[in-house]
Amino acid sequence: SNSNKYLYFQENGHKYTDSYGNEYVSVTTIIGNYAPKFDKNYWLHKKARELGISEKELSKRWQDITNEACTRGSATHNGLEDGIKGNSMFKDAIQYLNQVDTGRCITVADIPNLKAHPLDIEGFKKATNYKYQKIYDVFDYYINRGYTIYSEIGVFLPELLISGTIDVLAIRPDKFVILDWKTNKELEKDFTVRNDIRMKPPMGDFQDTALSHYTLQFNLYQKMFESVGLKIVDRRLIWLKDDGSYEVRYIPKLDDKIMNTILNG
Repeated sequence: SNSNKYLYFQENGHKYTDSYGNEYVSVTTIIGNYAPKFDKNYWLHKKARELGISEKELSKRWQDITNEACTRGSATHNGLEDGIKGNSMFKDAIQYLNQVDTGRCITVADIPNLKAHPLDIEGFKKATNYKYQKIYDVFDYYINRGYTIYSEIGVFLPELLISGTIDVLAIRPDKFVILDWKTNKELEKDFTVRNDIRMKPPMGDFQDTALSHYTLQFNLYQKMFESVGLKIVDRRLIWLKDDGSYEVRYIPKLDDKIMNTILNG
């Protein structure tokens, strides 16, 4: 049973293990498996032909394509984590409030037993220098509707040895909402959309964008909640833009067939 199983996080090597020493695969790693690698030579060849110039000539102009496409290579794949938790100010604020470096994670299983402490909203505002009124508004919206906000809550599926950490969780006794803030410059890169670069099956209907990655991430989290009998009613992504504005995006629930393929793959 999950009740006597705990999840531990080790900063060194970024590893999750449980009480029995089983090692877990993180949600981030799983998402990476369904994202195609950026193939520099392929795009050089393809674009040179489209432009009617030699690859050598195009190589000199590579800077433009690099700006457009190679950023996908590094930002999306090598540093998926950075994209997900990129903004250091939030990171610091959350860490300051939780003080969890290495050791037992506070997980979803701790919430019913009240071992998890709700996010100290005032403390969070202070730690973020009162700079993010937009986020505070979103928090207030849920708090006014009877939700409690938790932050950095671990989730894990012991049967499948998958784990992850949810940035923000809004909870009411009858229902949960998964919230997450993202600070990507773009959720859907022009290059990916224009060239219709897809994720790998069974995610082949989705273009290889940050938004698609997050869709899979949220749905994996949802499966973990459901495994401990908790009902998710909503999945929302709060996209914080460079100019200080924000958008709240609704994240769809993925087809069970897709999820089963990924989880049992």
